[in-house]
Amino acid sequence: MDIIFVSPQYQHDRSRSKTSLSDWSDYWSHSKRVIKAAKVNNADIIVTAFPPLAVCVGIRKKLSFLRIPILAWAFNLGTLQKGIKKTIAKFSLSAVNKFIVPSSAETVTYSHFLARKKDDFVFIRFRKQQIIEFQKKHSSKKYILSMGAANRDYETLVTVAEQTVYPFIIVAPDRCKPKRDIPNNMKWLSFLSLDECHRLYQDAAMSIIPIKNTEIASGQITMIESMMHQTPVLVTDSIGARDYIEDSINGILLEPQSTQDMVEKIKMIWENNTLRMHYEEAGIKYVHEFLSGEAISNDVISVINSILKN
Repeated sequence: MDIIFVSPQYQHDRSRSKTSLSDWSDYWSHSKRVIKAAKVNNADIIVTAFPPLAVCVGIRKKLSFLRIPILAWAFNLGTLQKGIKKTIAKFSLSAVNKFIVPSSAETVTYSHFLARKKDDFVFIRFRKQQIIEFQKKHSSKKYILSMGAANRDYETLVTVAEQTVYPFIIVAPDRCKPKRDIPNNMKWLSFLSLDECHRLYQDAAMSIIPIKNTEIASGQITMIESMMHQTPVLVTDSIGARDYIEDSINGILLEPQSTQDMVEKIKMIWENNTLRMHYEEAGIKYVHEFLSGEAISNDVISVINSILKN
């Protein structure tokens, strides 16, 4: 199978709250190059990554009457739009043959949203490149780490910090900060590079991912990165977490918006070195077994073959 990559000529801020007009302009230009490459090379299939590119490629396919099938990979919507935005999404994405979604619950959610058959949506976990930048210091527990901007419940985490003496570091844009004073045992960091974010895992006792709306799949990339860096994961029980974290096996699921439950689980991991090391090892084992390039690639190839057979 020959693969032709049409790489993006842009790099967007992952922490941005919305896709700007400038971002959409980049995606639109990218989609033009994708369609051109598909035509020139007589492609059998077009595979896009993330929803905005799928939308733009879908529109161009419909306008050009192209018959090449489209597979929308890593299709995860942070918000289910309404009104004209929903109409545009349904129109453009009707040109997509199948969608790969990172949460099993999204196969149902998106089929309803786009008025499509459930079989048009296939659940395949996110995959991240293995990053080994340092040796994890198993004895180190300098702070509790929490990262990310999408759908985060930092209000509950700040309350937990106020009720404990543990040191916390939150890495998120200031727009995610609760409208209240941050306690002295918590640092709020913004504008860090990806490399700086990854290095914070070295001395982290655990990674907490508090989710606000449990019916929206979010936080999966942070879960994966935490496990890759051998850092125990504590994440709110939500539709995005259940496909990656098996409670008390490779991580811990937290009761939604429960300060008491989070305090108890944090104390359990912080004070038990043996248990903390268990989750460090279980996390990296899960990454190797289920999120390797080979495992994910085989699943994607299977979807591609099913499309080409029809």
